[in-house]
Amino acid sequence: MNSNRRMLWIMLAGAGGLIVMLVLFRSVLPSWKQANGRIISLEDEIEGKEREISLIGAEKSRRETAKVLPLPGSVDRAAAEYARYLKPLLHDAGLTVDEFQGPPPIEAKSLSAGQKKPSVYQILPYQIRAKGELSSLATALENMRRTPVLHRVRSLTLDRLDPRDTVAKLGIQMTIEVMVNPTSKKGPKLIPYPDPRMLAIDGLAALTGIPSGSLLSPWTAEGMPLTQGIRFAEASSIRADLTRQNPFLGEVPPPVVVAKKEVEPPPEPEPEGPDLREYVKLDTIVPPTEAFLRNTYLKQAPIRIKSSPMSGYEVFRIMDEERAKTIVRGKVLRIDPRIVYFQVGEDMYGIRFGQTLADAMKRPLSPSELDESGVGELFDAAFAEPPEATKKKTPTRKKL
Repeated sequence: MNSNRRMLWIMLAGAGGLIVMLVLFRSVLPSWKQANGRIISLEDEIEGKEREISLIGAEKSRRETAKVLPLPGSVDRAAAEYARYLKPLLHDAGLTVDEFQGPPPIEAKSLSAGQKKPSVYQILPYQIRAKGELSSLATALENMRRTPVLHRVRSLTLDRLDPRDTVAKLGIQMTIEVMVNPTSKKGPKLIPYPDPRMLAIDGLAALTGIPSGSLLSPWTAEGMPLTQGIRFAEASSIRADLTRQNPFLGEVPPPVVVAKKEVEPPPEPEPEGPDLREYVKLDTIVPPTEAFLRNTYLKQAPIRIKSSPMSGYEVFRIMDEERAKTIVRGKVLRIDPRIVYFQVGEDMYGIRFGQTLADAMKRPLSPSELDESGVGELFDAAFAEPPEATKKKTPTRKKL
């Protein structure tokens, strides 16, 4: 087969493959689009059904809740109980109640023929006139919202008591309504649910050893289901940052706090010449009470140090080249076979055999290292004070 025939066969095979792919594409693509459209429509239908189910469940829950949230018992008894609940609530929130008018007595009316039977539920109005700040009003409304009973604020009027008032003192008039079911024997508790954050705080307190539920005992003792309080908290909260708002003065800016400028201490003068601590090494250890430091820069005799008190070698000094300034003033606390513990000021260090004093003083011993070694008990508070302060505290004898 020559090259022309081979090329012809390749072209025919390519054309045939292209035709087969085109036929498959035209036959498969419409069915794929149709199946994809059915899937999308079914997903939309499922989503709509799920939305309907959730609405039905919410409505069912709302109706079941509405059956147990009205106050039970006779109208007069429910009115008195709600008044005993509402008055302390307003007072504890910080409002001064000037007038508190309960619902009028309800008269039983006989039904004539053809009239519809009235509703079982009764709505009791309370007329209240008070004065106070807007934040106190928000606190009272928030406590009412967290109380599991069917009540509402029917009307609310705010007025400014004094045009020259700058502390947001308001005159408040509101009408509060509560629903009563005289045929019911059981009803909700007139106690506000705790803040939902109290559940988390109680859980953290239980981890520290406090009995679980001890912080929530005022509510659990009344038999209130605290899990239901979470559902009340899911509603929009009435409380806001109202302490910065005044409906008559506008937004009250926060107080300006002038930060005190911290006076930076003057920088310490840099030492002249080399740091002699880099040339002082722990040369010899004679446990348990003696060791020697060697200064390789000044070529001086070894510095003897001891841990025994009143030995004269318990406190050591590292002087400069002219022996006019003390670079390090330390006190030996304990000498171990390969490490010497010493104190400089309020810090404690450990220098190992062959280590320089500069390396040992880069980092003081941590509290864990002090506990493990037991050196923390040897801390000398009197040595931590500078010598100048000790001299000032030395009493002077008065001349007679």
